[in-house]
Amino acid sequence: MGIPMPGHPVGAAEVDGVRADAEALDELVQQHDIVFLLTDTRESRWLPTLLAAARRKLAVTAALGFDTFLVMRHGLPPPAEEAAALGAGGLPAGYEQAAPAEAAAPPPPPPP
Repeated sequence: MGIPMPGHPVGAAEVDGVRADAEALDELVQQHDIVFLLTDTRESRWLPTLLAAARRKLAVTAALGFDTFLVMRHGLPPPAEEAAALGAGGLPAGYEQAAPAEAAAPPPPPPP
């Protein structure tokens, strides 16, 4: 299955194959409740993540680096009635979002 990155050119001879691969991937996403993205690059995870969000499916990414790893849950968007009840940024109205004080303030100067 080959899915090019957005903005990358697709030759005329490849258009039908890319379209068939994208449709097959969309069918797989629709047929399952959760999508696990265990591919080797973030570039290969863009379309499955987008399709999962469009189909309101949960997507989980697991990525390995040379000395790191990442596991990320891509959540479902709230239904329309819940979204209307939430304030900006998906937080309840009146909820104040702020960084921890020690992270926002510079450290105190050393004693003389």
